Amino acid sequence: MLTRNGADKQERNVLGHIRPLYSSYTLDYVNCLENPIGLAVEGIRPQYGALFYIGLKLFRAYNHHLKAEGESFQFYMGQALAACGLQLHFLNGIENLVSAVKAEIDRRNPVFVFGNLKELYYSNHYKTSDWMHNFLIKGYDVHKKLFMVIDGCQKKNEEHIYEEFVIPFEIMDQLNASFIETYGHSCVFSIIKSDNPPPGRIELLLDYIDFMSTQLATQPYKELEMMKNGVGGEAPSINSLSLPLFEIIKNKDVLYSEIIRVMLESCVAEATVKELNDHKAAMLAQGYLLINNYVVSQTRGKYFDIEDKAESFIQADGVLRESLMRIISDLREELQRYDEQKETLLAFENNADQIISQANEKLIFNFKGDKLYNCWITDESPKAVHQQTEKLAKDFWFSADIECSSMSSEVFFHAGLIFRTATGDLYFWGIMNNESVVLGKTGEFQELFISELYAQPLTLSIRMEKNGYLFELHSAQSRKSVEFKASEIGQIVQIGLGCKTWNRPEPLTIEFNHCGFVTQSSI
Repeated sequence: MLTRNGADKQERNVLGHIRPLYSSYTLDYVNCLENPIGLAVEGIRPQYGALFYIGLKLFRAYNHHLKAEGESFQFYMGQALAACGLQLHFLNGIENLVSAVKAEIDRRNPVFVFGNLKELYYSNHYKTSDWMHNFLIKGYDVHKKLFMVIDGCQKKNEEHIYEEFVIPFEIMDQLNASFIETYGHSCVFSIIKSDNPPPGRIELLLDYIDFMSTQLATQPYKELEMMKNGVGGEAPSINSLSLPLFEIIKNKDVLYSEIIRVMLESCVAEATVKELNDHKAAMLAQGYLLINNYVVSQTRGKYFDIEDKAESFIQADGVLRESLMRIISDLREELQRYDEQKETLLAFENNADQIISQANEKLIFNFKGDKLYNCWITDESPKAVHQQTEKLAKDFWFSADIECSSMSSEVFFHAGLIFRTATGDLYFWGIMNNESVVLGKTGEFQELFISELYAQPLTLSIRMEKNGYLFELHSAQSRKSVEFKASEIGQIVQIGLGCKTWNRPEPLTIEFNHCGFVTQSSI
């Protein structure tokens, strides 16, 4: 299906690029207000979700010279989003929630509605207690009067896995109205792209490390400040004493965990990252010990010498930050290498299981057959994305040779060229199940183009010429092409290689050769 008619667009619209993502963090580390925003950031700016959390948790974990204007969480969230080339767009004074949300979804912007879980029938708080919650809305269906949401509070378990659900228009209205009545204000907003794109991931990480070096307060420890000012009121309980302090330590845990993750993806030496990990573990251990000792002394009415008891924690935190500063040179070398090799450099996505490897000019996707890597509702498909995105702004020609190890049609996969559009939609153009060559949009059941697969290896290419995209395939036995207008596909802003698998895990190897942009001199 190339386009939808106008009536269909008015009846139903879903943002396919906003998807649930696996997270190892429980809600006491990344809470229900933060997590939906992190999911949206990753959908709008792939690979920037970690940078968003680094910024947000940095601002919340330490005392620093960046002073909040207005409500602190909202301000720091806005700062972290701005660093990723995004901004908050508040929908103030709206008379009709459903119409306002629909309008933003039609602009391809995910919407966030704060509601009161006391009104939600499947919540533990239903008709029992007020509880603030952030609903991420990624679509709507007018005929069924439903919002498509991503949420993690539907099931009673410890993991709180974020999944896709639907909530009726009427229920969302009630949730929002109850929030306004209980908390005295409305909170409905969308996230939109800024006019200026963000800096590269390594460059942004360096900016945050520089912030830690130059912008932290003389007394940077929020934990000690809270202890000195008193926690929990006149008759504090263990929870009222410990939870606010543990929240700060857990913010630091996420901050440094995400920094380490970006470093691992940026080819920083493993020994260097291990050292940083060890220092992080030492800081967390000292932080938890300090808080536990403080809580015990307070509940027993004993004197607690904060300066003396905090010495080991301060030292461990200082060592951790010093080790981070020493890594700056490695990151700057990586940034220089990136600039020098940008012509050929690929960024890997969803490659934690080391599916993708590179040998000279060959890129290999090796699936062991023990796990599925699908890309439908969620996206676990490994991808190698080309970093030279500026070439996509004008006429281009991108090509790769592909060959699959398995000739069985019982292995379910789709492998080849992948690309994302300006609206965040993801497309696969490649071999499907060793039977056909398919151009398809993730989340759509109907293929845009399908051709029988005659032979391998196969050369796949995408060309942009005169505001149109030409998709070509040719092998020793066949040559075919199909053209779409740019308005039918959308503007391609990212391109690379990828493979998704489904149905059941099977061993599979995909080899790509001669991948990259084709120039006239290389023809």
